[in-house]
This record gives sequence, C-alpha cells and structure tokens, in this order.
Amino acid sequence: MTDTDLAQFRESTRAWLADNFPASLANKMLGYERISDPEMAQQLEVWRQKLAEQGWGAPTWPKEYGGAALSQPEARVIAQEMGKIGAMNPIPLLAGMGVTMVGPTVLEYGTDEQKQKHLPGIASGEVRWCLGLSEPNAGSDLASLATKAVDEGDYFVLNGQKIWTSGADISQWCGALVRTDSNAKKRDGISFVMLPMDQEGVQTKPIRLIAGASPFCETFFTDARAEKADLLGDLNDGWSVVKRLLQHERQSQTSARGAPTNKADSLQEVAKKYVGTDGEGRLADADLRTRIANHLMDAQAHGLTVARITAEARGNPKVSAAASILKNSATKVAQTKSELTMELMGNQGIGWEGDHFTADELNNVRDWLSGKAISIYGGSYEVQNNIISKNILGLPAKSWVTEQSPVLKFRQMRDSGVELKYTPTTWNAMVEMGWTGILVPEEFGGSDLGYLTFGVVLEELGRQLTASPLFASALVGTSAILLAGNDKQKQALLPKVVDGSEILTLAVDETARHAPAQIALQATASDGGFKLQGEKTFVMEGMAATTFIVAARTSGTAGNEAGITLFCVAADAAGLTRAPIHTVDSRGHAHLKFDDVFVSADSVLGQVDAGYADLQAVLDRASAGLAAEMLGTAAQAFDMTLEYLKTREQFGRVIGSFQALGHRAAELYTAMELARSCAEHALQAIDSHADNLAEVCSLSKCRVGEFLHVMSNQLIQIHGGIGMTDEFDAGGTPVGIAVQELMKYAGVETDHIAIRTSYYQGIDKTDNQVQVHNLGYLLEHLNYDNSVLIVDDVFDRGRSIEAIISELERLTRRNLPKDIRIATVWFKPEKNVTALSPDYYVHETNRWLVFPHELDGLTDEEVRGWLMASEVTLLLERYKQGDTGAFNALAELIYPQLKSMAQRRTRGEGGLGATMLVNETFLKLLSGGELKFEDRQQFFALAASIMRQVIVDEVRYVTAQKRSGSEHTFTDAKIADPAHEEAEFLLQVDQLLEHLERDDEQLARVFECRYFAGFTTAETSEALGISTRSVERMWASARERIAALMQDSTR
Repeated sequence: MTDTDLAQFRESTRAWLADNFPASLANKMLGYERISDPEMAQQLEVWRQKLAEQGWGAPTWPKEYGGAALSQPEARVIAQEMGKIGAMNPIPLLAGMGVTMVGPTVLEYGTDEQKQKHLPGIASGEVRWCLGLSEPNAGSDLASLATKAVDEGDYFVLNGQKIWTSGADISQWCGALVRTDSNAKKRDGISFVMLPMDQEGVQTKPIRLIAGASPFCETFFTDARAEKADLLGDLNDGWSVVKRLLQHERQSQTSARGAPTNKADSLQEVAKKYVGTDGEGRLADADLRTRIANHLMDAQAHGLTVARITAEARGNPKVSAAASILKNSATKVAQTKSELTMELMGNQGIGWEGDHFTADELNNVRDWLSGKAISIYGGSYEVQNNIISKNILGLPAKSWVTEQSPVLKFRQMRDSGVELKYTPTTWNAMVEMGWTGILVPEEFGGSDLGYLTFGVVLEELGRQLTASPLFASALVGTSAILLAGNDKQKQALLPKVVDGSEILTLAVDETARHAPAQIALQATASDGGFKLQGEKTFVMEGMAATTFIVAARTSGTAGNEAGITLFCVAADAAGLTRAPIHTVDSRGHAHLKFDDVFVSADSVLGQVDAGYADLQAVLDRASAGLAAEMLGTAAQAFDMTLEYLKTREQFGRVIGSFQALGHRAAELYTAMELARSCAEHALQAIDSHADNLAEVCSLSKCRVGEFLHVMSNQLIQIHGGIGMTDEFDAGGTPVGIAVQELMKYAGVETDHIAIRTSYYQGIDKTDNQVQVHNLGYLLEHLNYDNSVLIVDDVFDRGRSIEAIISELERLTRRNLPKDIRIATVWFKPEKNVTALSPDYYVHETNRWLVFPHELDGLTDEEVRGWLMASEVTLLLERYKQGDTGAFNALAELIYPQLKSMAQRRTRGEGGLGATMLVNETFLKLLSGGELKFEDRQQFFALAASIMRQVIVDEVRYVTAQKRSGSEHTFTDAKIADPAHEEAEFLLQVDQLLEHLERDDEQLARVFECRYFAGFTTAETSEALGISTRSVERMWASARERIAALMQDSTR
C-alpha cells in the first residue's frame, strides 16, 4: 500500500467515524463492571454492531471470519483516528481474550471448521472468551499444571482447577491447557482444548483485588466436557500452541486494548490542574516537569519499538522474545504513568469513595492499584527477562571496522600526541569504500543512499571508537551544504568531500554549554564581504578540517535567533588560528580565533540573518547521526558484557547463569532495543522529510545517550576491576598487564595487544570451533623476526591458545614469527587436550579453579563444597581412564558426605540407625567396585533414591520380624521420619510416592530427597538441577498431594 493509498484510507475512515460514532460515547471506557445506564448500554450495542458490520472488531482477519482483511498499517489508521475523537472499540473488551489471544491462535493452529465455528463470534464481540492457564500450585510454571483431560470417546473429561481466569464468570467459552498424558515429560503431555462455560461441570468464583473490582476468577472443572473437535493443535502438543498464544498476549499488552486517547487524562493536563504553572505557562515543579518529559520519551520510544518489531516480524510467525521486550516496556510506561498521576494529584489521589472525589480521581486510584498487576499477568516481568536472556541476547558479527580499526588503534592514536587524531590509512580506506559520499547526490559524485544507511556505518564505527573525520565532514558539514548551500557551493565542495580532499566541520559553540542562540561572534559587512571577529570552541575535528562552516552574528545580540548567518571559511584564511583541545573522546577538537578574518559574500550559506533555521536543521541531523554512533558504542559494550557473562566462571558456574545477572542483561537488552528504535526512526524521519524531525532527533539523542551512560556503567560494574583498566576493551587481563610492566622494568621493549577468544557456552559445553577476535593489529605489524609471548592466567584445555596460533599461521603465512612461546600462572596438565604446553608457568594443578585470585569472599563451607565437586569430577575421570586408586580415593571423599546426610535423616542421633543407613547406602553406591554415578549431581540424586530403598526395605523387614515374633535390635523409629512415624505409615507413604511418580516424576523426586534422604533445600536443588525456590514450592505441593492421596485411600 502506497502513502497515497493510506492517506485516502485515512480520509474514508474519518468520514465513516463522523457518520457512525455516537458522540455521547466519546472518551467513555468499558470496564469489567456491567453498564448500569440502559441508554448508554443501548448506544454501545448499536456502536458494536456497526463496528462488527465493518469488520473492525478484528480488522486484519479474513472477511469470511468476521474481519475486514485490512493490512496492519490500515488497522493502525483506524486506531489512530478513533483515538483522536475519543472513540473506543468495545469489541476487543467484549470478546475477553478472544480478539487478542484466542482468535489469532485459532487462525494459526485451527482447522477450517474451528475457524468458522469460533472466529465470527469473537470478531463481532458477541462471544466472550476466557483462558484457563495458571493453576494454584504452578504459578508462571505452566508446564507444572495438574488439570487432567481424560479421553472419553467424542469428548475429553476435565478435572482440576484454574486461577486468574480473567472474565470467567461472564464468558461463554474457555481455552484451557490440560494434561492429556501423565506419563510423558511435563511439557510433552499437554494439550489445548476449547470448551463451553455454560455446563454443569464448570464453576467460577470471582477474586477480589486491592483495586476493588476485578476481572479475575477461580475456575473449577468437575467432569467438564470438551469436544474432541475443539482440540486446538495436535494432541499432547499444547505447549507449542500456548507459547504462541502467550506471545499474542504479550503483544496485546504493549498498548491499551480499545482505549481512546483522552486528552483530558494526559499527564500534562493532570499536572496543570493539580500542580499549576509558572509565569511562562510551564509546570511549576521543575523536577516533575523533567520526570514527565522522561515518561513521554519512554512512551514514544516504546511506540517506535512496537512499529519496528512489527515491521521486522511481518510474515515471520516464529515465537521469539520480541513480545517479551514489548511487554516489559509497556509495563514500565503504564506503571510510571499511574505513579506520576498519583503524585500529581496529591491528597486527591488517595480517595476510595465519596463525594469529596471526582469520578476521574477515583478511577485513577483504581487504575493505579490494578496497574500493579501489569508486571505479573501475561508472564511476570522476571519471566519475560528469562525469555529475553535465554533466547535473543546476541548481536552483529565483526565487520571491516573490527579487523582494520579496532579500539587499539584509537588508543595508540590517542597516546601518540598527533594533532589530526586519525590515521590517513583509515581515512583513505573509508573514502575508497564510498562512505564519504553516502549523503551526496550522484550529480556531485556521491551515492545518495540516505541517512539511514549512514547510520549503519556510524554504528559500526561507534563499536570500535574508530577515529576519523567522517561524522564531522560527511554528515554534519555535508548536511549544511545540502541544506543551505547554492548550486555553486555544492559543486565546489561536495565532490571534494566525496574524494576525501575536503574535510568540513561545523563551528558553532562559544562557551562550555551548547547554546546556538547565544552566538556572539561578529560578522561585520566590509568591502563587499564580511569580517569575522571572535572565538569558537570545541570545534569537532577542528585540527583536521580544511573548511569551517561558521555560525556568526550579522545582526541582533546574543540570545536572539534572528541575525545569525552561516559562512564557509577556509582553514588557511588570514587571521584564523586554531589550537588543539585534548578531550576524553580524542575527537580532535580545536579552539578557533577569528581576528578580522575576511570572507567574500559568496561564502554566505543561505540567507544573511536567517541562518538559525538552517543551523537547527543541521544540528538535528547531527543529533541523529551521533545517536547512531553512540548506539554502536553502547551495543559493543553490551556485546562485551554478554560475552563475559557467557564465559566468565564464578563458583563453578558461568556468571550469566546467575539469575540476577541474567535479568540485568535482559533489562539492558530491552533498553537497547528501545534506544535502537529511536535512533533508526530519527534517521528514517530525515530521509522521509518528516514534519516532527526536530522532536524525533532530540528523542533519539536523549534516549541513546541515556542508554550509553547506563550501559557503560554496567560494563564496568559487571566486569569488576578489569573493567577499569585502560586496555580492557579487547578482553585483556591483569596478568598480561603485569607481564608487560615486568618486561618494561627489565628493559625489554614490548608491544602489548589483548586478544579475545570465544567458544565456552557453559559448564562442559563448548562450541566445536574456537573464535579468535582482535587479530587485526597483530597481522598488520608481525614479522618473521619478532618474538611473541602468549600470556593467559590459566592454561586449561589449551584450545584457545591453539586456535590463536593456528589463526596466526593461516593469516601471516611467511611472516609468522619464528619464536612463539606460552606463559601462564596456572597450568592444568590433565585437562590439556592439545599438543601444546606452556613454556613458563607458576603453579601446576588439576584442582578446580574459579580464578585463583578471587577465592576471597567465599565461606569455608563454600570453598569445601566446590573443592569437593571438583575433586569428585576429577576422580571420576581418573577412574574412567583405568586408575584403580581413584575408586578408593572417591570412597574416602563421599563417605563423610553420606554420613552427614544420614545423621540429618535421623536427627543426628547417630546409633545404629544413622550408621546402618550410611553403610547400606555407601555399599549400594559403590557395589562391586563399580561407580553408579557420573558426577556430583548424580551422586546426590542416586544417594536419595538408595536411602529411600534402604529405609523402606529395612522397615518391611522389621515389620515382618515383629509379626513373626522374632526380635530385632534395630529401632525402626530411628530410621523413619524424624517425627518417628509408625512403620505402616512410612510404607504407605512409599506406596503413595510410587503413585505420585507416575503422575509427576519431578515432584516425587523432590519429596524423595526431602523426606526419605533428609536433604536440605540446597542439596535437593543440586541433586535435581532446579532452583531452591522451585524446591520449596514443589516440596509444599508434594506434601499436599501425598496427604490428599492418603486421605483418598482411607475412604
């Protein structure tokens, strides 16, 4: 659809709304309560029918299913135009979960019969749907559901309970997630069925929330029936269906469903009403003003991200984490708005009922309270962060910039003291690749590819802090010539910009603060031209520029926008002097002095006294370009941090597996996606000559700059002390720095470069191929007669160093240095899988290491625990290789651990009970000189199972002896539960646990570990590989299930 087509559709939409929308419904919202006003209810029903006839209840659905077969842009136009007049679309609300979740999922997974049966009623708003997903003991872990559906011929018979089923008490249909195969793995035995709510086997109970009225219910299925024809998707493949359904839910929560845009409810209006304004009509409270502005920028960034991700995902139905990003972003926007609204209202924001408060004030309070749940429903904020951190944390591959212009070159240039602040080699390469002509029209030798394309280049340059005048000349300076220059000026300058012989830059600032209207540098008419008198400071690439575009005052005084004129001034003009300013970004800034510098009238860009508008337009484009460059820097910081989270080990685990750090990475990724949306939108707006260009460019620079600030701080925070070292960027370590400093002290000249490798994907998980990064500098400088020392803190498997040497051999060929040696602090020979070995090392060990200098801060118990884990793994490997002595060493290592467990199982009373339990368990674990486990986790799990077996066998034996009249010195109470239950009771528990095993194996394993083995929560977590929080929840659930089974068995 063309822009013209969309404009025509917009006009026809406006006309239809003007003819059909009841004005009395403007800015009215349909809540979950039934409408008590009969007249309003009638008007709403008429409005619903008209929308349904148009197919606008679900405008993008096919017409045969009640939609209008419109495109996404057309659907957005409808929403926008309805919002402008305060018109709500009641159908998505009347249909409950139908339009936003059930319908789209039926369109993808349903049969033709299912689509024809269910979709028209949803699209018209005549049939309301709810969803039965969450259960009391499952929470966000949907796969732990217990509701069962048993095959009964043409029907499934459902029994179980659902919770948080929105609108269940007023819905006609329900989509439910049920277990159809109890013997399959928990995600494999699930199906999605649709069933009518008006049947005897379905009961609902409303849940009251802190906000008062609530859409949520408990739903109980007691022999409820669902036709097999209403099975959505394949049997036992409901997990695939619900994943897609939840993605639709999260997407639906990225904006308010059917909500009109009510100007009276805007934060700005609320602020003016309750806080008041100053003499200039601005909000009187400056802090609130700033926070409201930040919120509005967040809201706009979210909207841009919705549009960008929607466009990128078009035609790609694959389940991704994009919906999670949008859901978390929408949550922040909605909750922040409610919080600000409450703060603005002051005491009027604490009302609950009564005449002292208006209806709007009471609604705002309830919206604020109910909004607390936004970060929970549809998958909690933490669940969304899990999805993001697990699925999509990865960014672009290396480019020309990575290999040819790494950060190392920037650092060397910075430290060299040169004035130009870039290397001619780098600049010439950029010119040859055509980057200098991206914005220049073809008639002047450029490619005219536009600002969005330029943004891609700037982002890559930002990733490596590449030093060059490209931004100052090919974007800022070129923009000024394109916007304000005449044909003669364009012909004179632009071809030279393209071939790199002309370097342009903008000279505008005169003080430490950026304030274009405060320009005071005077341009006085003289001899048919102008004489410039004054100073400019912080002129970017001022030492390299050949032509300055100078903003000077030709009339008026500082502070006036009128009276500013733009001039082209040659860098070698008489009376112009420049001096370098050394800044932290090393951009080659300069301070310029103009002492009666004469320029001809032909040097004027645009109109005399009217240059401010052109200057602002140039600065807008500069802001957008700078945002793209900053985005690259921030993205690189994120990539480095992500790589560190994937590869850095602490306490025997990669640190990215710690939930706190994983969630932090997810939050940063979400923020980066929002910033990217702003940056790309600004560049696209320039290319499309958008009317709100100044606004979107400011938004872009503000949001990206803010993210870069946060990301750079997190880069250092997550990396710790190494993040503070100057050479950190390429992954250099303190060991390498120390070696270089030692050599320098000894009088040995070195050239130190940090190299990074990546292949580690988690404990005992690696890629087949090691990736080597940042070799560009070495390849450029290495010669055959050089000596190379490769330094690493730990030489473990040796694969990283082997890959580095292999890459050097492949890429340097005859220039491969004749002398390459390896040095390390810790050498682990038994882990080495290569033919290499270090030439120098300080320690040799085969014990577990995190990083040898970071054991500080661990408790003695933590150190002993992790050392045991490492020792168990090492001994197992030695045993597999035929070392018979490893068996005895392993026995000595694990016996004390078993003894501790056994004593805990018998409450530390020792005696025959604990001794027997540990001995029996120990013998079964190591029976016949054969190991029954592969690692520490299997050791725990197997120990729990054997302890249960020993306990039950012994109790059975004791019971049999008592019945036969024989005596037995063993006290069964000691080996039973610490509560000393009777033997018959314990045997009954064992039988019921077998029943639970068939129903939910993992729940049974938790019960086994906690009850029979007496494991702690932490030990159970390690044995089963699940979180401690899950252990606690499942332990409680398992006790309830066993108790219920026991009660059933006594009936």
